[in-house]
Amino acid sequence: KIDTFYAMQKKIRHHETINEEAFVNLVIEIANKGLELEGVMRREIQSLERRTGKTFNLWKR
Repeated sequence: KIDTFYAMQKKIRHHETINEEAFVNLVIEIANKGLELEGVMRREIQSLERRTGKTFNLWKR
C-alpha cells in the first residue's frame, strides 16, 4: 500500500491525473494503521501540498 501511495504521490507532483478519491482513501487507510504511519502520512501530505499548491484537507474532516 505504501508503494501505491508513493506512485500516486509522484503522479500528483508531476501534475498527472489520478483518482483523488482513491488517493484520499488510501492515505486514510494507511494512517489508520498506527500513530507512526499517521505521522508519516501527515508529513507526506503537507509536503505534497506545499510542492503542488493543492489542498487535500484530510485531517480537517
